[in-house]
Amino acid sequence: MQKEAKMKILVVEDGQKNIKAAKDQLKGHELIIVSGYDQAHGLLKERIDLCELGEFLERELPMGWELGKKWEFDNGYGCWDLKSGGKEVSCFEAPEAIKAIYQAAEKRATHIPFDAVLTDVMIPKGGYECMSDKGRALVAKQKEMPYGPVIALRALQIGIKKVGVLTQGNHHDDPFVFAFDGLGKFTLGDVEIFCGSGLDTPKGVKDWAKLLSFLE
Repeated sequence: MQKEAKMKILVVEDGQKNIKAAKDQLKGHELIIVSGYDQAHGLLKERIDLCELGEFLERELPMGWELGKKWEFDNGYGCWDLKSGGKEVSCFEAPEAIKAIYQAAEKRATHIPFDAVLTDVMIPKGGYECMSDKGRALVAKQKEMPYGPVIALRALQIGIKKVGVLTQGNHHDDPFVFAFDGLGKFTLGDVEIFCGSGLDTPKGVKDWAKLLSFLE
């Protein structure tokens, strides 16, 4: 039997029993588990490996050009500036031919942070920083918000190809779950998505392993 390939998986879940279940069921994979929208949003960004970018540029820049300063920003984006004739030149201000080399190297050094994202539907509230007083008042009334599908869309937006959204809500009791549960599994090219409910183990926790199996 072929050994299952190890994957880097983001799990977004706030229920402690379901978090433990994810750790137990997916222990053969590399897991990052967060419980809120703001945390998930912060992680769902492409990352540039600056060392890798530098290695590409050192090999591919033409004679007379070399690496300059190394920059890294809070949002995970980074860049190398360049030097020409000993003078610092911003990579954004370089001649078009040099800029094209830089952009191609940057693309090759940019990596998607996860192989798969598995998320709950109802997530603890977040987003206070950019809210008006009216928005804060609305969020304050809710313990959780239906952020799961938005997290799924963000994962798809950056190129993650395996995305599962799973709720323990009952589609007979909740009109949102009724509409959501009908999506089930679907594929778009090489992208696989599962949206649904009712995947519980006999112990009453989410069956994350089964959810992942639908995405393989």
